[in-house]
Amino acid sequence: MTFVRDLPESWVGVEEVVASAFTLFICDSESKSGNHINSLSRVFVGLASTDALGPDGAPSPARGTSLPAGASFPNGEQVRRALGLSLDDLDDMLKTTRRAAGVQARLEDATLKAFIPAALWDVAAATVVDGPVLSRTRIENFLDDYSRRMLPADRSKPAGHPTHGAIMNLVMAYKRFTKRLGALNSNGYAHPALGQWTLAQCEQPIAIPVARKSVRKGGAVPGHVARFAHQHLCEDIGRRLGVTPGDFAAEQQAILNMTPKQVRKAGLGRPMERRQVLMVLCVLGVRAGAAVRILEGDLVDAYQLSDGTLSPAIEIYEGKGTHRSLSVVRPIPADFLVALRSQTTFMRRWMHETGKAVPAAPPLIYASDGPVLSERALSQLMGGSAACETRTGQVATLLREGADPNDGYSAHTCRARARQWVASAEGERWLAEHGASVSAEWIAEALLGHDTNNIQKLYGGATKEREVELLVQFATRLTWEMLTTDLGARRRLPLELYRETLREIRRLETERQRAVNQIALLDGERLTLGARMETTGPQVTADSFRNVFAAYKRVDEQRIEQTRDRERLDAELVRLRALQHHRRTAFEARLIVPDGVPNGELEPIDPSAFDRIDEEEQSADPVTALTTLPRVRDYISTTELAGLVGMSRDTLSGYLRKGFPARGRRAPLWDPGVDPLTPDSTPKRQAVRVAALNMAHPVLATEAAQEALARLLATDRPAGW
Repeated sequence: MTFVRDLPESWVGVEEVVASAFTLFICDSESKSGNHINSLSRVFVGLASTDALGPDGAPSPARGTSLPAGASFPNGEQVRRALGLSLDDLDDMLKTTRRAAGVQARLEDATLKAFIPAALWDVAAATVVDGPVLSRTRIENFLDDYSRRMLPADRSKPAGHPTHGAIMNLVMAYKRFTKRLGALNSNGYAHPALGQWTLAQCEQPIAIPVARKSVRKGGAVPGHVARFAHQHLCEDIGRRLGVTPGDFAAEQQAILNMTPKQVRKAGLGRPMERRQVLMVLCVLGVRAGAAVRILEGDLVDAYQLSDGTLSPAIEIYEGKGTHRSLSVVRPIPADFLVALRSQTTFMRRWMHETGKAVPAAPPLIYASDGPVLSERALSQLMGGSAACETRTGQVATLLREGADPNDGYSAHTCRARARQWVASAEGERWLAEHGASVSAEWIAEALLGHDTNNIQKLYGGATKEREVELLVQFATRLTWEMLTTDLGARRRLPLELYRETLREIRRLETERQRAVNQIALLDGERLTLGARMETTGPQVTADSFRNVFAAYKRVDEQRIEQTRDRERLDAELVRLRALQHHRRTAFEARLIVPDGVPNGELEPIDPSAFDRIDEEEQSADPVTALTTLPRVRDYISTTELAGLVGMSRDTLSGYLRKGFPARGRRAPLWDPGVDPLTPDSTPKRQAVRVAALNMAHPVLATEAAQEALARLLATDRPAGW
């Protein structure tokens, strides 16, 4: 800004005031790496084209600027990268100039104008001279006009009016700048234009126009897109190294065996770094900056947990700095440690052979099928605070298959997937195999990516250090397997599989009813044998008592076996009925969908098709499917036949020895003149030929008996043989 001698007194020296205010604004802890600098430039462009009325009612016309209204500006991090400055460099520059100039401290003009374009300094100076009242009126007029504009579509949102969040970004940038003017005034910066900028005036509220709320549609990356990107990067790295994709140990060995020329020409820098950022964000949920800073010294092969056990671990820095007090050690799976070590091994070889840093990958990770995997989107994939803000009640709304079965969880996030999975029978088996002793609900919640201190505050039950370590340990193992195995793949329930499920339910219900009937018969036989053992008298000998006791013990064992079968059938029926109830949203027993298939290409299923299958199966023959079972043998044991017709084994043995009584000849199990036993039957193992049985018998002719017989003949041998 150029000043001439005939300027009013209030304008003389405003350039130095603006420079000092910009210096404080740029070096602010939240402005150095955020978008506040970008927003402030947009505010000044808007103020330059907005009219206002002064406190006395006199009009104050727009001052104009050479920059267009839709101009784009870099944020603080982009400018720092272009200038080659770090966050600490800005702090050191501010401290140095403060020691020399005190309250009038300012950075060099070239540095300031790299952050705030020189064409906007006149607007900033006019804002200082106008004072807080007129400037507040001008910003309110600008926000009202801005809220009515129709903004074009960009990569993250469709075309439309500005959202409430976009307007608040401009308001906060303006208030941060005016508060710096108030701070200069209160600290003794002597200038006539600063006399009006008191801290009380800077705190006056600004009228904010009504705007639509932000709705994050597709804010989080769907899990299958992250899995597909990980597979694509593993294939790229495996092709460059000549190893099997996903074999991290072979990758590390191949890197160690590379010659210096191969290290320089392999082109592994960007794909390796992209994969590391992707893995760390998806498994641990930390910031991308922390993921990029992971070095060999941050990986621990054997970290001693509070209970004395050893586990692979990683040390990450939760804060924005690299101070040790901000670091936290997290247990991780052994395969994840090997994958990270593959990256650090390449970094070490590259630095040794070239003496240069590894070429940095772009801040965005691109999947080959199109969607952009940004740091924020991958963090939202974890289902953390970025995707589900409880303070405002805002929940990410994402495309998903079927209704969302998780109340309060963003669909297609790791938390939602884990919540479905841990509630399934497969999840319970996995937790039991891995020795999980913490709540499955806590494991799902731990995928937020909190550090251990936050977990203790959030979940009051996990107060012991060991409980928190277990929580983090199983959460990281779960997310790692969801990224690299079929555990995290999408699944769909085809109609034919649903039909087979209904048939299986009907078959199991019939088998369960047979087991219940058999248990009732065995209970009656136990009561009879128990009464015979209690009989006393001279006719009761020791041998007869032993025979009765042996028969009682045999019946009791049969009852225990039948009870176990019934319990097994009950558990299987519960799982299948849950699948029938949820239909499309059930997690288990569904076919895996390849990760490369977008959601939009999945063929939708008509809900009425399930109802038609229900009607068809209810009117179908329940044993139709059983008649097609393979027939492995042509005989059944006497124990199986007794259970099939609902009589005791002793009664059936009497029929085999003495024939049928008069009442049994009306509907015999086999023809009276035919020996039903197989030639190789022994007194201990008696087998009855199926061809000799009378299938017109009232019991054998029932559907339940035919179903049970078909299942018996489909096995290799009778139980216990």
